[in-house]
Amino acid sequence: MPDDVPNPYAPPVVAEPLATPGAGELWMVHGEHLLVRDGARLPPVSLLGEDNGSGLTSSQQVFAAASGRSTLVSLMPLLVMIGVMMAIRIAFDRHGLLEAALAFFVTSRLLRRFPKVSGLAASIQCFMPVSVLKARARRDRWRSRLIMASLTCFLLLVFGQRFGSAFFRESGDPKYLWALWFNLPMLAGVIGFFGVALVWGTTDSWLKCVSQTGGWFYLAGVPGSSLLKLSGMSAEPLPLRTRKVYTLYQYRLPLRILAGPRRNPLVILIIAILKLFRSPALVRQNFHWSERHREVKPDRDFAESIAKLLSEPEFASWQDLGCSRLDSPKGDLNLLMARFVSPDRRHFCHFTLGRISKARGYVEVSHTDFRTWTTDGCCLVTSSQCSFPNVPDYVEFRRVKGDAARVWSRHLQRCERVTPRVIESEDEVRRLLEKESEDHAERLRAARIQGPVEDVEMPGDWEDVVKAS
Repeated sequence: MPDDVPNPYAPPVVAEPLATPGAGELWMVHGEHLLVRDGARLPPVSLLGEDNGSGLTSSQQVFAAASGRSTLVSLMPLLVMIGVMMAIRIAFDRHGLLEAALAFFVTSRLLRRFPKVSGLAASIQCFMPVSVLKARARRDRWRSRLIMASLTCFLLLVFGQRFGSAFFRESGDPKYLWALWFNLPMLAGVIGFFGVALVWGTTDSWLKCVSQTGGWFYLAGVPGSSLLKLSGMSAEPLPLRTRKVYTLYQYRLPLRILAGPRRNPLVILIIAILKLFRSPALVRQNFHWSERHREVKPDRDFAESIAKLLSEPEFASWQDLGCSRLDSPKGDLNLLMARFVSPDRRHFCHFTLGRISKARGYVEVSHTDFRTWTTDGCCLVTSSQCSFPNVPDYVEFRRVKGDAARVWSRHLQRCERVTPRVIESEDEVRRLLEKESEDHAERLRAARIQGPVEDVEMPGDWEDVVKAS
């Protein structure tokens, strides 16, 4: 086992005496552990694996200390399963294994939306390598497939026990044939698929809270090279500054927007349940568009996506207008946007990449949209993703599935019936985009999907510290 991978069977760490932290410091390096407090914002140093040049992205991590409440919450899926079985046994005089299994699975997935299940918890902002997060996301998808395969075998086993045995009894065949040719393989599938997923998850390395004392959470699993870098950096809190923030009530959005590219029916069901009950998990704070960072240098992954787009014959002569980035207050969402303009400056392209990193989950969502302003004051938008509701009246939005070339082809067809406007000034383009954003936000506020923009005192970004130095 590598040195930087925590041993899952190791006993809890006994807290050693700490060095006296500076005033307001929320993180420190202590031996082989990284100590953090709730609300810590760590500098751009990888906390998970080595950065191989793919770039870092911000991430929100929540670490909870063990408590009676957290133990009870972790046992809740089992308690729900037992309760469902007892209720079905009393009401219908049968076991109810199928219903109990579904209740256990849905409850487990719902509780994953609420990682902060203890009063002793620390939510921090840190940085992770994009390549490592992508590899872990692929691994987690395979684990989910194994669990789904195990659940499918279990459901078939239950149906086989309930209906198959009766069929063979009626047809006169020996009952053991059914068990031999169906039940035993399904049981082997349940144990095999779930066992592989369980062992795979147990041997998986991740940041782990091994102890907690005095509000300090001891994190294991941070690479030694990262600890060395952090030990040489200042742990003073970032300076406060006024930032524009608004609240987005996502449970008021259509389900097709919340589901996004997801195709897992159980995940969509869980999102629908959260939306139905207006769960706080679907309420988040976002930065106003004016908080974005301009002239951002794209990391390797984003640069490769941009190069792939510009390699298409349709966009070989388009001009690159640069990249921008918009973060989120909790650090779990990054929006990277690259803008391009056609040679005649009549059409504009926006390529957006969204990175969501929270706890163990990581999702990337990208889309391409084309904008053309017309001489009569309209704006044609053709995009590869769904639009938010309540767009301004002068925006004619249409979604087209497919790659950027297909979206551009459909956009050109739409432009044949209008007179595109030539926009020479970059300031004019910025003014039109900002006007559209403000008009759209005003409609979302009227529909109570978005709250008002507020000025909030909160820590700045690490870019601010670099510029100040």
